Formats: sequence, structure tokens, C-alpha cells
Amino acid sequence: MAARNQYRDIPLGPPRRRTLLALLLIRLGRVVPTTVLIEELWRDARPRQAVATLQSHISHLRSALAPAVGADRSSFLHFRAPGYVLRLPPDQVDAYRFEQLFSSGRRYLAGRNPLAARDHLTRALALWHGAPYAEFLAHPSLADESARLEQMRLTALETSAEAGLLLGRTAEVITELEREAHQHPARERMVGHLMTALFRSGRQAEALEMYAWTRSYLAEEFGVDTSAELQQLHTALLRQELDGRRRPTTPGGHDRSEATAPPRQLWTTMSSPAADTAEPTSLPESAMCAQEVPDHVGCAEPAAAPSPSSSEPRVTYPLIGRERELGLLVAAMAGTVAGRAHLACVLGLSGLGKTHLVMELVQRLRALDDGIETIQSTAFSGEGVPPYWPWTQVLRQLSAARPEEFRAAATPFAELLAPLLPGWLPDENGGPPTGDTQNPFRTHDALCEVLFTLSAQRPLVLLLEDVHRADAATLDVLRLLANRRHGHPLGIVLTCWDLEVWPDIPREGTMTEMLRGPNTQILRLGALTLRDVDALVEAHAGPNVDRRVAEVLHQQSVGSPSFVLQMLSLLSEAGDLHTPRPPDELLNLVVRCARKVLRQEFAELPQPVLRVLRLCAVAAPGIEHDVLCRAAGGGAIVESAVRQGLLAAAGHPGGRLRITPPGARELLLSELTGEEDRLLHATYQEALTPVPGEAGPRGSVTGSPTAPGETGDTG
Repeated sequence: MAARNQYRDIPLGPPRRRTLLALLLIRLGRVVPTTVLIEELWRDARPRQAVATLQSHISHLRSALAPAVGADRSSFLHFRAPGYVLRLPPDQVDAYRFEQLFSSGRRYLAGRNPLAARDHLTRALALWHGAPYAEFLAHPSLADESARLEQMRLTALETSAEAGLLLGRTAEVITELEREAHQHPARERMVGHLMTALFRSGRQAEALEMYAWTRSYLAEEFGVDTSAELQQLHTALLRQELDGRRRPTTPGGHDRSEATAPPRQLWTTMSSPAADTAEPTSLPESAMCAQEVPDHVGCAEPAAAPSPSSSEPRVTYPLIGRERELGLLVAAMAGTVAGRAHLACVLGLSGLGKTHLVMELVQRLRALDDGIETIQSTAFSGEGVPPYWPWTQVLRQLSAARPEEFRAAATPFAELLAPLLPGWLPDENGGPPTGDTQNPFRTHDALCEVLFTLSAQRPLVLLLEDVHRADAATLDVLRLLANRRHGHPLGIVLTCWDLEVWPDIPREGTMTEMLRGPNTQILRLGALTLRDVDALVEAHAGPNVDRRVAEVLHQQSVGSPSFVLQMLSLLSEAGDLHTPRPPDELLNLVVRCARKVLRQEFAELPQPVLRVLRLCAVAAPGIEHDVLCRAAGGGAIVESAVRQGLLAAAGHPGGRLRITPPGARELLLSELTGEEDRLLHATYQEALTPVPGEAGPRGSVTGSPTAPGETGDTG
């Protein structure tokens, strides 16, 4: 890691200080609690005066960075309770510039613009000067970030090669991939691109050797064969059918000259995930290689793409505004193969895109390593839902996907698994198992053993959604599995509401304890930015939509992806979004649709958050932060509402708060009964008078000292 100011290196000091800067850098723009920095800097060897020592390092870093800041500006490094935040423009950090250029390159490739894609990806890769954060690999969070960036670099290299093949730059592609493909033979997409480039350069023998070497490596290291796509490419190469090199003939029997047949733009079925979102009708499905098909040559219809199984997640619009969270999840879960056993928890209220993020994660993991098995389940609450329901879903899917392996793993525990798999019998002659109602721990332990056995045969990632609805027994199993997972090729991804708004305090305590363990990552989803909403509008309705549509939607939706998509659907029904409208007409149309969507969104909110919004509505036009915290019974719920964009903080933490969605106050008040209105007014009036001896509210907008989500990555 290096810092430069006007081409001069900035001395960053001893290793511990450099590590501190790196820890802040990977969370650029986010407050990192002091407790987290101390834990990650010193682990079990923290000094006696850890806080004072940390402050000393912070002071030295400020002094070192001062020349780059300038005399008329404040420092890049700020104290923000409960910790510190590094504020730098992203374009001044190579890692962030790389990610921006990489994302742009993939979008250009998906939009059938390989020239622009190649340019952006080449510039992105030129920023690399060695492995990022390589000197800090003893620190888990920095090691994880280094691994994530390295995986992204390899994907950028593959995507750049794909664009290069489309442009006919085979020599460049060979130069870029030869060394990398031999260093990373498990990346079959890279190998396929190199084989294609070698063939086009007249080096068929080397392409065949590359395939044979890759196949041998996969068999020896992992006991698997090459993917079906790479095998298809190998077959096409053997048959001399790669790129359609056999000249087709006209009905009159004359050869078509390649010189007179301008090729269509090339594409490949080994495309990047970004490219997969483009129109599938223009892609040749019959081979993995990029194929040239002259415009005027008749050819057989390509084989229809296999329709996804009903059990597979289907994403109908691109993931927008969550790219960083997705990258962190992919990096964490990709380590499952190596037995790193990460647990990741995505926190956020309904409508912020937790499910979409999980669906995209499944697709990325399958593209990254099809040897990883993903199993999804969802918790439900209400009458008739049996205990352990999410685990029942997990076991059913595993028994269907791997019946023989599952039977072998589960048969020794058939009696104990009865509560989770009612009706399942290990063999035809066995009687119905009864379970152990006296000692549920034995059932929990049996489930863990089955999962560990199956994950040893094939790495496993469990994705459990809406965990805030789970029963206590389900969470007890999850806690035991989280404690025992280390060293097993088993990853866990959870989604749930922010912990401070969970309806059940004991279950919240169980979850809080679980998320404090090692190798645990906590991601809090916030509101989409205006730029994100603009991109979502373009993805839904196409380009050239009036910019004001995105601006009004962002203002109305306060950054909820679900809200934006529902609004776009309603607006599309009301007319073409590309049709110019007078500002007043556009605003009125959006407001009419927003009222309907807001009602649905509010119905999905946790009751504590909805009560906070109703208190704000009663106290409008604004309510003092401290007063609202007292009325709500604590600052954690208020903090959650602010983070989700439902409330806007005016000025410092002691300032006033207001409801953010336009029209929300009127809607909330209109649906209150007379008794509810009276009680809310009484609560508000009581909260106006501070409790004698009270130092302040139990929480603040800037952070909740007990919220585990503020600990960031504890792995």
C-alpha cells in the first residue's frame, strides 16, 4: 500500500499505523467504531491504553496526510461517534477507481459495445501494481478484501479478453492470458478464451494442450472433469468448427467468400454476469466459443436456451446500488471451498433489496464455482408454521438434490431428525421416527452433523431469509451451527430486519450473540442514491427517460428499490415514461401512484418503526431528536428509521427530525383511529419533559453502542 501526493510518496509510518489506514480505507466513507479498530489492530495483544494508543496513531496519520489536504481544508480523517471515518473522493483511491472502471466495462460489454468495454477494462487493469493489501494478510478483514479484489481482477481480465475476441485482437488476448491461465487453471472461462485465441492464431496444437493440461489439473486437484461448456469448445476445436471456419455454400453450390461476408459482432456463451443481462436472442447458444456468422449466410436455428428450473432464482432486473455488498458476499462465500466458513448477515427493512441481493449472490457463486451448492430457505411466522421450518426446507432440498448422499448422512440420526423431516424414512422397512422431545439439543447436533457430512462432499452455502420471523428453535440450531462451522466448507448468509426492531427480545439476544463471533460479516443496507434510482429507471424503462422521473421517484421513494419498481410499474400503466410531460402533470401522476405504494410499504414495516413514523406525523412539521428517542423508548429504533431513509436528520444529533417520503404524514394521519391519535399525542407530550437525572436518550442517530451491525466485519 502506498500514498502519494503530487507524485511524491507520503511516509505512513510503522506497520501498525499503515494497518490502521488500510482498515479505514476498505470502509471508505463509513464510520468504523473504535472498538472494532482496536480489536482488528491488536487482537489478543492490545496495549494497556489501547484507546490512547489508537488516538496517537490517528493523530500521526492526520499529520502525514496533511500536505495532501491543503491548508484551507479539514483533514481526511474525522472522528464521528462511535469511531473514525476516512473521507476521500473515491477517484483518489486506486481500488475504487478500479471497481468503477470494471463496472463500466461490464455495462459496455452487456450493451454490445466491446470497444468501450475493452478501453475501460484495460484502464482498470493498468491500476494494478501487485496484490492489494498483501502486507496485511494477517488481518482477516484485509485478507478478505485482498481476496475479493483479486477475484474481481481475474474477472476483469476475462471480460477484457472477451471484448478483445469480439474485436479480433487475438494476439493481445494471448499475451494477456497465457501466464494467468497457467496460474489459475480452475478459471475455465479464462482457459476457454485463451483456447479460442490460440485457435484463431493458427496454434491449434497449443489450444489442445491447454485443454488437456486444465483437465488433468482439475482431476488431480478436485476430482472433477471440465465443465460442459469447455468440453463443447474442445469438441468444436477438434472438429475444426470453431468460429464457423467451414465455409458454407449457397444454394447454387458456390463458396461464400469471407472477404465479402462482413461478420456480425462476435459473442460468447462464456460471457460475464453483466453480459448475461443483455438480450439473449442475439446470442449463439450452441457453442462456448465466439462465433462469426456472416449476415447473408443461412444457418440452422440455434438450440433454445434451457429454461431455468422453477427452483432456481430468477432476477428480472439488474442489481443496482448494492454492488459493494454483493462483492463482499461473493468474496466471503467463495472462501467456503477452502473451509473458511464465513457467516454473513444482511440487515435492512423490507423493500431494500435483501432478497434480490441473495438471488444475485446465488448466480455469481454458480458462475464463479459450480462446485458450490447453494440452498435457500425462508422463515415464516403465524399460525400453523411448525418449529424448525427453515431447516425443514433445507433438508428437503438436500434430500432431493443428493438422495443417496443424504440418506447415508441422515440415516444414523433418523430418530433425532423426525421433528425436522416428518414422514421421512431412511429405508422402506423402517417405522416412523419419533425424535427426542426431551432433549432438543441432540436434534440440533444431529442436523449439524448431517450438514457437515454433506458439505465435506460438496461445499455448501446456506441462505436463510427473513430470520427475524424464525422461531426460537430455528435460531437455537443456527447458533449451534454458527459456533461449530469453523473449518468446514460451509458458508451461511442470513437476511433479516435491523436487530433493534425485532419483535422478540430473547430472539434478538440470540442473534446478537451469534453475530459477535469470528469470521462474521454484517452488512446494513441503506437507501439508494439518486444515481442508483436513475440507473434503475433506465434498466426498467430503457434509456432517454426524462431525468425528472428519477428525481421525483427518488424523492418519493427515499431510496427503496421495491418502492421504485412498484412506482415504475404503475407509471408505465399510466403512459409511456418517454413521453415528455409538464412538471406539474408528472408530479401529480407520481404522487397519486405513491400513495398506493406507500400504504403497501408501511404495511411491511416492523411495528416499532411504524410507531416512530406515526409519532413524527403527530408532532409535525418536525420533532426534536431527543424527544423522539424518549417517546420511542430508545434511540436504536430511531437510528434504524434514519438509516433506511424514512426520517431525515436536520443538522446535529440534537436537531429536528422529519418524515422523508412526501405525502407520508398525511397518509399516516388519515389511517389513525381516534384512540390511536389520542395515545400518540399523550406519548409525545410526556416525552417533551425529560426524565429527572436522564443524561440523554438511549441511542443516537450516529450509532447504537449495542448494535452488532456497527461492528462491521469481525472476521
